[in-house]
Amino acid sequence: MSVGGRITMFCRLPRWKRVGKTKKEEQSMSRKVFVICLALILVYPCYADIIIGNWELQSDGWFDEFMPPPGYFYSSDSRVVTLDNWALGIYNDAGWIQMAGKTFTNAEAMALRFDVGQILRIDMSMLAEEWELGSEIDTQGNETHWGVRPLENIVIQDDATGWWQQLTPDVLPDFAGDGSRDGVWKPEDGDAQFEYKFSIPGQDGFTSDLTILLITNRGPVDLEGAVYLDNARLIPEPATIAMLGLGGLALLRRKR
Repeated sequence: MSVGGRITMFCRLPRWKRVGKTKKEEQSMSRKVFVICLALILVYPCYADIIIGNWELQSDGWFDEFMPPPGYFYSSDSRVVTLDNWALGIYNDAGWIQMAGKTFTNAEAMALRFDVGQILRIDMSMLAEEWELGSEIDTQGNETHWGVRPLENIVIQDDATGWWQQLTPDVLPDFAGDGSRDGVWKPEDGDAQFEYKFSIPGQDGFTSDLTILLITNRGPVDLEGAVYLDNARLIPEPATIAMLGLGGLALLRRKR
């Protein structure tokens, strides 16, 4: 159940009935509970998911500045769209590439609470029919085709100081279904979709713009195709939401 749902249920509790409490005291307590619930309901939307990449026929501020454009396009294919009507397609024919990046001004980064930490989630899809199977043959004639890492990692960097940090996904997708090659997809696996999650540590003290870069990697030089991105969003750091509830409970306890 969502936080909003739990708050709603809490607010629907009838009257406070406690041994030794007068009716007036019960009514006063009910009013206090109502005020706390109302405050939480008003504050909670500020901590809801923040969409930073929807790609409805526009870039949403994402760019490819450091490497040759891999070929951007938009797709309305329902197999790759996870939010609204369009997804961003990126054609990879260059092996390891920076798919896209987004820069937040210092004010934006602070408003989005990168100073205390964030969780980034991105939906990614691949369509098997769009990829050549590809193979590389070693000197013994064995196939060494290993596949594609749709989202190898992300890089967080401070544009002024040059500080940067590389983050891998919290959980790697098991495209093979047997744990043999977590994070690696092959066209023979069929169409695939996975929600990548990255826990971004707090960047307390940064004073300049902050950039997020998305990195993809494919194996053999003759393996080419598109990866699709949609519904890139920031999830508030869990402790922040938890503190809202604990603060309300502490206030209620103190009033009692």
